[in-house]
Amino acid sequence: MNRNVEKDSNTKIIVAAGALFGAGALAAAAIGLRGAANHMFKTAVVNDRENNKKKSEEYKPVIDTNSGLEKYRDEIEAGKAWKRSQPFETVYIRSFDKLRLAAEFLPVQDAKGTVIMVHGYRSSAEHDFSCIMRDYYEKGYNLLLVHQRAHGLSEGEYITYGVKESRDITDWARWIEGHLGEDKDIFLNGVSMGATTVLLASGLDLPSNVRGIIADCGFTSAREIFKHVMKIKYHAPGFPIIGIADRISKKKAGFGFKECDTKKALSRNRIPVLFIHGTSDDFVPVRMTIENYEACSAEKEILLVEEAGHAMSYLTDREECMRTLDGFFEKYGSH
Repeated sequence: MNRNVEKDSNTKIIVAAGALFGAGALAAAAIGLRGAANHMFKTAVVNDRENNKKKSEEYKPVIDTNSGLEKYRDEIEAGKAWKRSQPFETVYIRSFDKLRLAAEFLPVQDAKGTVIMVHGYRSSAEHDFSCIMRDYYEKGYNLLLVHQRAHGLSEGEYITYGVKESRDITDWARWIEGHLGEDKDIFLNGVSMGATTVLLASGLDLPSNVRGIIADCGFTSAREIFKHVMKIKYHAPGFPIIGIADRISKKKAGFGFKECDTKKALSRNRIPVLFIHGTSDDFVPVRMTIENYEACSAEKEILLVEEAGHAMSYLTDREECMRTLDGFFEKYGSH
C-alpha cells in the first residue's frame, strides 16, 4: 500500500473518530443540561400539593429562606392563633384563565379600607403576615388574605412569579371594590414573591381606589432571583440552564421568565409605593428593592431595616415599621 494513502486513511479515521466522540459528548452535555433545566422547572415552577399541605401545618414555609425566623417562632404562632380565632370567611373568584382562586376575608366595623395581603413563594398569608395582620385589623382595616394560585385553597399547577398572579390581584381588588364600594380604600401588601406580584400589578389596570402598595423584600425579576439562588445555593452559573428552563416554562406553564419584570411595571406605575427591605437579607438582595425604588415613577418611600433578614423587617424593628406604615396610610388613604 502507498505510504501516503495509508497515512491519509489513518488521518481520516482519527478525524472521523474525533468528530464522532465530539458529537457524542455534545449530545450527552445537551441531554444533561436539558435534564438540569427540567429539574429546575419542576422545582421552581411546578407546585407540590402534598408537600405544601404538610408544610402549611408547620410554622415555616416550604422553602425556608431564613433560619433566623426560629427566634420569633412564639410570636409567629401567637399571630396565627389570633387569626384562627377570628371569623374569617373563605371567598372565591374565577381567574382570567378559569382557575378557582381562594382568599380569606375578615371585615371590621366602620372600616377605613381593606389591606389585601399577598404571601411569598410556597408560603401562606397566615404565615407571612402572622405578626402584622392583627395590627392592621385593630387600626380599622378589613383583611383579605389571598391564597396565590397553586397555593393553599387556590387551584393551579404552576407558580409564575407574579406574571399571572398580578392579574389575579387586580381581580381581587375588583372583588373588594364590587363588595364594599368604590369609595373604600384598598392597599396592596406583598412579601417576597408576593411583593413582586403587587409590584407587577402596579403596571396593570387597578381600581381607582387602590391607594397604595407596600412591597416587602420583593425581587426585580424571575431571571435575576434564579441567577442569585443558583449562585448562593448551588455555586453554579445560571447560563444556560435558566434559558433552557425558560423555554420549557413557556411551553408547559404558559409564561416566560422575562415577563416578570418589576422595573418595567414600575416605570408606568402611578400608585404610591412603600418599599421595605432588611439590609441583612441574603435570599433576596436589598439591591433589588433599591433598583425597584429607583425605577418607580410614582410617589414612593423606602425603609431599609438594619440587620433584618428575609421577610423579617417587621419582626426586627416593629416600632419603626409600624410608624412608617401609619404614615403611609395617613398620607395616601382617603380617611
